[in-house]
Amino acid sequence: MQTLIERHFAALGFLIGAGASVIVLNFPWFAFLSTILVWTALRAPKDFGFGHLAKIPSAPTISDAAYEGLWAAVAIVFGVTILFEGVTAAVWV
Repeated sequence: MQTLIERHFAALGFLIGAGASVIVLNFPWFAFLSTILVWTALRAPKDFGFGHLAKIPSAPTISDAAYEGLWAAVAIVFGVTILFEGVTAAVWV
């Protein structure tokens, strides 16, 4: 069976995720706005964005890309925050 992801990629992904979680918890508005900006730039149509360079399929319009970016930012920021609060509550009980 072929491995889905190599070990060094998994370790790098874990480090990036841990770093992103620290940024989200310490600077939630920065994380929120930067997620919207990056997501919109990656999913915007070819004339506006740069996701086509990484073969990321583009959204039909830039508005759709921004709407997706908004929900991605909400999911990331609130998901990490709620997870952190749950872990903190479990540790202090």
